[in-house]
Amino acid sequence: MTGIDGVLAYKIVDAAFYVVTPITIYILSRGLDLKPVEAAWASLIFTLTPTVIGNFLFYDRFPNIVALPIACLFVTSLSKMLRGRSAATNFIASILLLSILILTHHLSAFIVLILVPLAYFSLTNSKDRLKAAIMLVAVIGGALTLSSPWLLRFLEASGHIMRNPFYNRTVDFPFVRLTYAIVDYLTIEQGIFHFCLAILSIYQLFSKNRGSRIFYPIGIMMLLTGMGVFEFAGDSWLRILGQGLIVASFLSMIWSVLSIKGIVENEFYPTMFLSSWFLVFLWLSLGNYAMPMVNLPVINTVWRSLDVHRFWLYLAIPASLLAGKVAANATRNIRRIYSIGFIVILTVMIISASMKGIYAITQDVNPHLPYTTENSEIPQQVIDYFKLENDYGRILPIRCPMWIYLLPRYVGKPIIDGWYPQEKLISDLLKINDYRINDLETSENRTRIWKWLIERNQNLAIRWIIVGNANSTLINTLANSTFKVDNYVIYGKNNLTILKNSIPNPLIELHNKTIDFDINYCRPAPDTIFIEIKTSLQNVNLTVREAYDAGWRVEVNNVAGVVQQSPEGMISIHVVSTPSQIILNHYSSTNTLSVCYISGASTIILSIVTFWPIVYKRKFGEPNN
Repeated sequence: MTGIDGVLAYKIVDAAFYVVTPITIYILSRGLDLKPVEAAWASLIFTLTPTVIGNFLFYDRFPNIVALPIACLFVTSLSKMLRGRSAATNFIASILLLSILILTHHLSAFIVLILVPLAYFSLTNSKDRLKAAIMLVAVIGGALTLSSPWLLRFLEASGHIMRNPFYNRTVDFPFVRLTYAIVDYLTIEQGIFHFCLAILSIYQLFSKNRGSRIFYPIGIMMLLTGMGVFEFAGDSWLRILGQGLIVASFLSMIWSVLSIKGIVENEFYPTMFLSSWFLVFLWLSLGNYAMPMVNLPVINTVWRSLDVHRFWLYLAIPASLLAGKVAANATRNIRRIYSIGFIVILTVMIISASMKGIYAITQDVNPHLPYTTENSEIPQQVIDYFKLENDYGRILPIRCPMWIYLLPRYVGKPIIDGWYPQEKLISDLLKINDYRINDLETSENRTRIWKWLIERNQNLAIRWIIVGNANSTLINTLANSTFKVDNYVIYGKNNLTILKNSIPNPLIELHNKTIDFDINYCRPAPDTIFIEIKTSLQNVNLTVREAYDAGWRVEVNNVAGVVQQSPEGMISIHVVSTPSQIILNHYSSTNTLSVCYISGASTIILSIVTFWPIVYKRKFGEPNN
């Protein structure tokens, strides 16, 4: 409606939330009793955290950045509710915010729910534990009820993930190697000074209990020692010793934080919550080797569905708040050495943030994809080429820039490899256990897999192959008797080779029929397909070159038919006789109408409970307790 290009809209939302999120960081800081100047420093430090800059401005975590401010507001209302501050209002706000968070990004909602037990043990007194537990259960139950129409469909779609061998490799990456943890993780991603200030803030918490103070630095030394042993032990049994030291270090530090609760005043509870949040998410952000317990069968199923990089982003929140407390104290000190020192630290933070941006736009995505994450336009020559192509078929991208995933929006030609490998349904694609077919970054023999897909070009309806920055050897290897070079595009320092299949890719296949047939195919929307068979035939079994899903429904000449799955994972339909008109529509296979009624009723009840005190106060004055 606004005429704004899709890519431009994406950039606008990214930039807008980069401004909005620090505001919610400030609100969260104030909700956790940070002073105004501490909250302001926390917002500034969060804005300058390298991993935040990377997520907001360079990487593909769009749902995460939209969910992040909602998560901050949810934690704010949750913490106030647990401490009895406007408990009724914050109870309702927590339900609404958590339900919105679930609808926005389910992984963010799952990550935030990890904070619930941490907040429960850190922010409540023993006498209020039962009441707080009941309220937490009610908050989670209410949020699930409100979001249930979408949630049920998500759970239904999750069945595909269980059949998909893919999992995000970040959970298995050895982040605990000492050199990688210090250089790549702490320095490039988290910011070494941000991290050190947060560590110092937690240490200051132990000033109330000198007996527990010793366990904290011991835990840090055990962590660094364990990382060093893990890295330099190679494949020997010493790696297990290193992992054991890492686990013991985190357990000792978390225990040290929680153990001082009985001797500190209530005003320190928020700092305890931030400290436990920081330590737990730091542990999670180091991946599989830091947490051997995630290899247990049930836990491993959940763990493999996560992305460690998301914990990096959410770790930046407590790190910023803790660092903000130290930063504010440093600037309040009148001694010049502290002021000069802090100016130096702040300057280093700004330089660190700038270096992250420079690093992101100058480094290749990976060794096999020779492009950076810098935004670039789709070459107009490529758009013009495909707009002139009237044939049906899909595009197989090989070593192409990331804009390849937006190309279908401009030219109406689908690609066989989507951005999310969890969505793969076709059996030939499910066999490829990698993140992107475009680069196959974890596969040993990439060329063999690409050739294997090209050999199945009829089943997958591959009409074009686009190869980025390819030499003649690779092109000759990928080309076969049917694919020939059809175009060569040079743009900037890069080039693209487009190969076209000389054999048409039929969108419909008739089984046991060798005759020519007249057919019309139209797909006005992703969930609607129109097929008209004009040739007179009897007992036709046809395969539509679209992935089968249980949600597809078919009507043949306005009579409901049966949709089945072909051996390749495509849509298969039986037609008694033709000519005929076939309409395929996709619906959710879960009947959510009754759940929608429950969700709607819950929304109405929450609205009444929310606005009733306001109406009562205006009409009758202050309500009685």
